[in-house]
Amino acid sequence: MSTTNTVSNSPKILQLLKPLVTNIQFYWFLGHVATVTFSVLHSLTSLFKAAYSPTPLRFYRWALVAIIFSYLIVLRQSYKNKKSLPFQLLVNRDFLLHDFLKNDNVQYLLFALSLLLFTTNANPNRGPIPLQGALYSFTIFSTFHALNYFNNNLNKSNARLLDWIKNFQAQFSEKSHYICATAEAMILLQMITIVPRTLILLVFRWQVLNAAKHLIVVLSYVVFIKLRYEQNAVTKTVIDGYVLKVDTLLSAPQLAVIPVQVKNFWFVTVKGLVRKYIGPIRLPQSKPGKKEM
Repeated sequence: MSTTNTVSNSPKILQLLKPLVTNIQFYWFLGHVATVTFSVLHSLTSLFKAAYSPTPLRFYRWALVAIIFSYLIVLRQSYKNKKSLPFQLLVNRDFLLHDFLKNDNVQYLLFALSLLLFTTNANPNRGPIPLQGALYSFTIFSTFHALNYFNNNLNKSNARLLDWIKNFQAQFSEKSHYICATAEAMILLQMITIVPRTLILLVFRWQVLNAAKHLIVVLSYVVFIKLRYEQNAVTKTVIDGYVLKVDTLLSAPQLAVIPVQVKNFWFVTVKGLVRKYIGPIRLPQSKPGKKEM
């Protein structure tokens, strides 16, 4: 009986999919489904094996490929009316700085590319290994995008499922932005461990290429999170909140036993370095009277 139902439903499924497969948005949807699938598999397999062992690493790479695929489709749709886009990026500085690089999708795409190129090493001694948590925000975004597409294009008869997805989106959509921003900010903890490793590789082992890979990962993350901080109110709120917690903790009278050197390291050294080297990282403001493209 189940076989008969499957056969009878096949024409309906094909009829439903036929107009969709000719639209690029369908492949955008598949990219998000693949992102969620491979990211979950990476997380699950990482529970039992090191993140850079063959199986988790394979899923990590596939997830990043799916992420990049989805963002390329988005950018293709966003700039499909822009003739000779690669040429424009080379010769039109205003377009590059005031439009293209300010696009959230471009920033996430470039960050995903840096992860794919430089954090997929199977040997920690040959380059940066997968960053724990780096896929979280991508996975959350993809989950909501995939559910939205499914509800609007594939779920034609199940009203109960339709309502459940709508309620899920309404309940968790805003919260998900804070979760994503927190996950992105928490990658900083891994960056802190990468910096001394980079210095060791360069100064004591003379592994210039390996050190360069680590440095590129750090720089790409710093630029990415700084631009998110400048452009996204949620990211700014999350990071400012953590900074305030550290400030409050170190300034609390009941914690006067904390050595002055520790307090000075945070308030003077760390904040001074951030102001000097990270503060200037920002895209130029739009020119007055110039309409954004």
